[in-house]
Amino acid sequence: MTSFRNTMQLAEHADFMALDFETASSSMESASSVAIVFVKDGEIVGETQSLIHPPGNTFNSFNIELTGITPEMTQNAPTLAELWEDKGMDIIMKEFCPFVAHNAVFDHTVLHKSLEIYGITIPRLSTTCTVQLSRKVFPKLPNHKLPTVSKHLGIELNHHDALSDARACAMIMVRIEKMNRTLFAMQ
Repeated sequence: MTSFRNTMQLAEHADFMALDFETASSSMESASSVAIVFVKDGEIVGETQSLIHPPGNTFNSFNIELTGITPEMTQNAPTLAELWEDKGMDIIMKEFCPFVAHNAVFDHTVLHKSLEIYGITIPRLSTTCTVQLSRKVFPKLPNHKLPTVSKHLGIELNHHDALSDARACAMIMVRIEKMNRTLFAMQ
């Protein structure tokens, strides 16, 4: 695993990156963890993750139980603003490959709201949602939550661990892309 600063070369050459946030509470500006997985030619070529110090380092018990992340773990972690500006996340997100997320609206909103409290406005980002794609590609699944789609595709998942979720999202995107290429080749 590399730090955000050391991911520039990966981001420059990746086809896409999968992004996942975890939060400390139901508040969308309470990011407590982020992971990014870089994919090139259908293979994971790198990944990075960081705990995040949410505003006030305030957590609710539901999210602690869900993610396993506690205030003690994030006490000395960087804020999302520090990751964004000081650690290079802004450059990765703004200048390089598009990102995918499972329920992209959630991750995009967490990013936007968590930066907004620091007065940072994010640019328009190229985003693909694997929930929306999986609804089209796997319409008969009972739902299109990350555990359901991952299980259907045989993808390992430790749900609500940002890195595991980002890896699963990346592999879902890879599988959907491969399925589409196969369908187009057959026509």
